[in-house]
Amino acid sequence: MESTYTPTQVANELNVSTTTLRRYEEQGLIPDVPRTAGNHRYYTLVHFQAFAAIRSLLIGYDIPVVYDAMRQIKNGDITNALWMVNNQLHLIQLEKQRVEEILGMVKKADFNQYRNVKLTDSMTIGKVAEMAGVNTSAIRHWEKEGLIIPQLGIKKMGIECSPYQSCVRSW
Repeated sequence: MESTYTPTQVANELNVSTTTLRRYEEQGLIPDVPRTAGNHRYYTLVHFQAFAAIRSLLIGYDIPVVYDAMRQIKNGDITNALWMVNNQLHLIQLEKQRVEEILGMVKKADFNQYRNVKLTDSMTIGKVAEMAGVNTSAIRHWEKEGLIIPQLGIKKMGIECSPYQSCVRSW
């Protein structure tokens, strides 16, 4: 007899809720789920593998692509599902190239002047927010998230950086 698993066992193993498992079932993403005589769901290894595949795919792909691919796999159209995922990967690669090109331009940019305003060693957060066209709260949020580091923060962290050098977190 094939091993069976309760919804709670699968949910705990994949670190999701049983509601999430039911949603995947309702969306038609997994093979039909058998039930006990008492009408309780139970899963087999095939179900577990389907749930694991969904969770893995959702890390890097859009929800509609993952859902459509899993429905196609459930219906036996594996080739089309793989082509769909491959197409999404291609689009992601194109976006990555675009972002890398933009990052390269930003790294080469001369930040001594912006919008005809000369940048100085010390500028108030209000002046920076005005130049960037955002509220000061946005600047503070970017600082909190580590996306930008004010000169004071750079000195505290022991990072050497000229005033005009791009001193942002490296991903």
